[in-house]
Amino acid sequence: MRLFAFAVLGTILLGLSACNREKKVVVYVYNKKLTLEELQDKMPIFDENADSVEIQQAYIDSWIARQVMLHQAEKNLSYSEKRFDRQLQEYKELLLIEAYENKKVAQLLDTVVTNAEIIEYYLANKMYFTTKKAVVKVNYIKLPIDFPQIENVKKILFKNERTKQEMEKLNTLCENTALNLYMSDDWLLFDDILKEIPITTYNNNELFLEKNKTLEMRDTSGIYLVNFLNYKMEEENILRDVDKEAIVRSILQQRRIEVLKNLRKNAVKKAKESGEILYN
Repeated sequence: MRLFAFAVLGTILLGLSACNREKKVVVYVYNKKLTLEELQDKMPIFDENADSVEIQQAYIDSWIARQVMLHQAEKNLSYSEKRFDRQLQEYKELLLIEAYENKKVAQLLDTVVTNAEIIEYYLANKMYFTTKKAVVKVNYIKLPIDFPQIENVKKILFKNERTKQEMEKLNTLCENTALNLYMSDDWLLFDDILKEIPITTYNNNELFLEKNKTLEMRDTSGIYLVNFLNYKMEEENILRDVDKEAIVRSILQQRRIEVLKNLRKNAVKKAKESGEILYN
């Protein structure tokens, strides 16, 4: 059936030039008709390949379904249920107002946002651009893959408090062997630790540090032993490029609102002055 419809459609289209765009009817549905001219208006570019014919047939099928459903609606809805005059008028008015306002905004809106304006906005709304950074106190050692004293090192390194003798033993075990070592109790940015140790936090550093106190990891370069002695989250204010883009959008939106506010205010004022607004 579909192949027959394609053949009929192709025959009609090929006869278009000979008939000088005569209004040939492609299909009737409940006394409504889809003409070849209307079809060509919707799809002016026609190529006699299968895909093009399928696209046009899909449009015809859609048009048929729409007419059938319109017929059912007309038949089964009451007069009051079919009255949309007021809603259509209100929708039309809203579309007209929106089109006019968009045109005026395009003419009046200053779209240049300077760096000084971005900084001023940022400083006034700094609390919204605050991010939290994890800082840690950590001891870690990186050892060769074949290091024989791993368990002895772990027993000492993974303790929060170590005696002087234990530290001396740890130094003896790792002396001239450790590939990397950090044993201070200074606060460090956790992001800097991530550059040294292949830790995966899935972008939630705080949750990771809460659940992981000690770590033992291996890769082809060695064994990582890590003891997080403490951590905290500190607020950090950094104006990133993505924040700048958001600020520009916000500034332009504020300007747009102001332009629309003045546009409406001035239009009403002008109408009043010309006597076009009358109260009973």
